[in-house]
Amino acid sequence: MSLKVVFYRSDVPREQIFARHMELGLRAFGDELDVRMSSDYGEDKKYEGPTADTDVMICYGVKSANIVKDHITCGTPYIFSDKGYSRGKDAKFPTITKYTRLSVNEFQPISYFQKTRHPSDRWDRLGGTLKSLRQDRTDNLVVFASSSQKFYDYHGIGELKAHDEKTIKRIKKIFGLSDEDRRAGIRREIIYRPKPSYVKRHLKGETVHSPLGADIFSGPDEHLSDYFERCHCLVTFASNSAVEALINGVPVVAYGPTIAAPLIGSALEQINKPPFPDEATRTQWAYDLAYHQWTLDELASGEAWGHIRKRVKHVLEAKVGR
Repeated sequence: MSLKVVFYRSDVPREQIFARHMELGLRAFGDELDVRMSSDYGEDKKYEGPTADTDVMICYGVKSANIVKDHITCGTPYIFSDKGYSRGKDAKFPTITKYTRLSVNEFQPISYFQKTRHPSDRWDRLGGTLKSLRQDRTDNLVVFASSSQKFYDYHGIGELKAHDEKTIKRIKKIFGLSDEDRRAGIRREIIYRPKPSYVKRHLKGETVHSPLGADIFSGPDEHLSDYFERCHCLVTFASNSAVEALINGVPVVAYGPTIAAPLIGSALEQINKPPFPDEATRTQWAYDLAYHQWTLDELASGEAWGHIRKRVKHVLEAKVGR
């Protein structure tokens, strides 16, 4: 059975490039990609809502929250696409990331990405190295990695500054020093790390470059990796920093939908003693992770679509069986 796949895209160049490559990949399976402008979607627009001829909808990024919500409501499967977990640049298109992630009916493929134990080949191709958990973490540094307002909007988190300020306050309360720690000269610091691209592109003013109650503000020109050697724990709602931290041997607490979920803590109360996986578990997670992000060439060849299509068919068959 051929599939009618509808992709709602914006004018952003990376989405145009993604559409061209994805269309070629679908053709290899006899499927059709109908590319529509997201600006044409909505009340009194060309597409007022999901159309009956749509088997699967694709969106790119969190700005398509209303389109995703409408398709969920009417029971039409969707594919969420966005930047990959590995953030290197594409050689042919240096303004975009080399990898794109695709997730069926989920913001992240958390419920199914490890149902198959994937081999190491794609991880090896990345040249990935898993750094061991640093045993001596007496620096007691916690990094709180924030996201963008549109990311928070997609997940219903609310206003960014208010949320981050409240979260930092909770972290300080949980991560407090005992009298014995103080006598021993132990310091505990919290670094506030807003999303660098969001700070650069969208935010202005003093409150943007404020630690919001944290001890240190990490600016957009600093690197997250600079803190990993001293980091006791990284805290985030669901930014890709959770993946970076785990790969670099840093425990993570994340209270939102992240692909790191199987290996980390999910409650702020775990900050003092954050969990960390054994090496075999973390290694298999890395192999599985690598099988859920794809290059443009893999999109165009159909290799990526062949992998994703199996999940799409599973969802469609389950829908028919209800």
